[in-house]
Amino acid sequence: AITEDSFALENLTYAVSHHTTTGLPHLYTLTNLYHSYGLVAGIGSGLALLVALLLASTSYKDKKVSLLSVFPSLFNNGASFMVGIPVLLNLLYVIPFLLIPLVNMGIAALALCFKLMPAAVYPVPDGTPSLLYAFIGTGGSLRALAVSLLCFAIDVLLYLPFVRMGNRIRKDLKVKGESDETI
Repeated sequence: AITEDSFALENLTYAVSHHTTTGLPHLYTLTNLYHSYGLVAGIGSGLALLVALLLASTSYKDKKVSLLSVFPSLFNNGASFMVGIPVLLNLLYVIPFLLIPLVNMGIAALALCFKLMPAAVYPVPDGTPSLLYAFIGTGGSLRALAVSLLCFAIDVLLYLPFVRMGNRIRKDLKVKGESDETI
């Protein structure tokens, strides 16, 4: 919540009193970078993983779980696919799961540094789809929405090689006689 980030509260106070987000006292805050862009597709960019699985996975089970988990993941509830895929117990997916939010925050920090978009300073209601968090937090900036969508597209592209690697591992295990259910 924005109330837990004192720097974000200072930014909000500045934006409300000066009627602008130009000249904020703290450009890089937890709310502005992590909540707005690090979580752009949910925790660990889970929504991007779901899209990558739907696009490239050869596993019927993974595609079915992904398809059933898309709607809850839009509203920041990725528990169903984290257990159904599983994500946290799969070392292949844990690596991008931890690193992709850092990539998103780096993209957002560069965009803020070059003043390509305003900072997200306004409170956003709980349950807001994560793709819209920066858009609402900036007061409706289409540039912030474009950066969010760019981050999401990059997230999907970053997950695709890991999904393809999972396909190869699954194929190799199947050739060796392992059951597909154990994967």
